[in-house]
Amino acid sequence: MLSFGKFRVNSIKSNCENSPSTVYSVPFWREPKLPHWLQTIKVTNMYAVVKTGGKQYKVASGEKLKIEQLQANVGDAINLDQVLLVADGDAISVGTPTVPGAVVSAKVLSHGRGKKVRIFKLRRRKHYKKQQGHRQNYTELLIEKITA
Repeated sequence: MLSFGKFRVNSIKSNCENSPSTVYSVPFWREPKLPHWLQTIKVTNMYAVVKTGGKQYKVASGEKLKIEQLQANVGDAINLDQVLLVADGDAISVGTPTVPGAVVSAKVLSHGRGKKVRIFKLRRRKHYKKQQGHRQNYTELLIEKITA
């Protein structure tokens, strides 16, 4: 593959009458991969914005989601009823504050703890140093379906 500005050519073919009709392949740089966060996105027309744990999340069916810890057992099915927005293709319904009758069904996959956050406080010239760490608990959900 050759690059001429914004144009790319896969191979060069000899057009001379005296030379044999051969195709010379020229290797081009390796095509870049998609970032890992783009590889996991599933193309779907329906999505919703739900509120749980004081935060808002955009969800679609089939996605995995880590939210603040819920009091539910692993394998339980839960319903997230605070749905702020539901979009199905071009039809978007926004709630005031929630969409009436909209429910997101999810299944609890696991419970865990996030990465450690280091807190370091220092007062210069005052002989004061303080170190602390924190790990937030989370619940991992699998979004099964969105009903509006």
